[in-house]
Amino acid sequence: MEVQNRIKLFLYTVEEYKRFVEYFSLKKEHSLTDSYTNDEYIAIQTKLIILRKFGGKKDAVYIQSILNLAKDEFPEKSQCFDALLSDYDEIERTQLQMILSDGRKLNLYQTIEDVMYGLYLHADAEKIERLLTVDSTLRFAATRKYVESLEKVILNAYDNILPCVAKKLEQKPFEHAPVIFLGDSNNTRQEITGSPYWANLYGKNASNNELQEIISENSIEDNIILLICIGFIEEIRKENYSVQKLENFIFPPTHNDWGDFSQLHKMCKDWTNLGYSSHVRFNDKHDMAYVSLFRNIEGAFIIEQPHIIQDLCIITLVYENEKYGWRIFQIGPRAETYKETLSISESIKRILENRNKRK
Repeated sequence: MEVQNRIKLFLYTVEEYKRFVEYFSLKKEHSLTDSYTNDEYIAIQTKLIILRKFGGKKDAVYIQSILNLAKDEFPEKSQCFDALLSDYDEIERTQLQMILSDGRKLNLYQTIEDVMYGLYLHADAEKIERLLTVDSTLRFAATRKYVESLEKVILNAYDNILPCVAKKLEQKPFEHAPVIFLGDSNNTRQEITGSPYWANLYGKNASNNELQEIISENSIEDNIILLICIGFIEEIRKENYSVQKLENFIFPPTHNDWGDFSQLHKMCKDWTNLGYSSHVRFNDKHDMAYVSLFRNIEGAFIIEQPHIIQDLCIITLVYENEKYGWRIFQIGPRAETYKETLSISESIKRILENRNKRK
């Protein structure tokens, strides 16, 4: 494997590991005799499993190999990498010895192997048998020492390598939208060809007649909600959109959250071939409605079984009273609740007052 790619793999996997470091947020170092809680036990053992690839000599991100590669690639930091290599060598050379109840002796590395392959990655009978002949507190003390020492080297290596790398591994543009299918694949097929980006969905192309039939089966309320969404998005995509027109679509208590609509304008303008779900969903109270906003829609399609789709926006609408009807609350993730600090009429009153002040 190319040297740069191995270094990028190291950075990518450490970034994932750092999420666990931040979540568990333990003390940096413990003495061997420190006590521990159940939460600390779970944290250390979880870290042990994830760190395994950095301590395995055959792994692409084996820390000793990565540090040697980094030293060759970035000679200006060779002194730093030499120091980290020395720290890691100390971990491998450590003379900490576990003496089992039957007199057998294990070094730190052997103890860690027993924990890894006896308890977690496999159910190795011989290793479990050894684990049963040692006090669990002593075993955990050895594991914690290893994890804390290795983690320190890994994170320091990451901090020193990262500034030297021009480009890390990044998410590639999606050829097709990634989805999770929750239905029965025996009763449906992936037959969407009119919108290639959505070809991973289990569904089919929709004819004009099918679309007309779907719209005709919607309630009047559903179609009003769809028209509100379409009207708002069409206006926001215009180069010279009208703030006043857009304000007529939104839920007034959220007026300040939208600002001058410029950020939303940029997002919607950059999205090509926008399309809408024809099915409107409601919450249990029927005071919130949801319309899915898709991009890259080149042809209409029908999906009849459930999926989880991330690459879309949800237009959330709110209904407070009959006078003002449905108004757009937010665009982005689905909003589960809304809180009114003001009534809709009071919000409109304040908006008008602010406009008069600006005049």
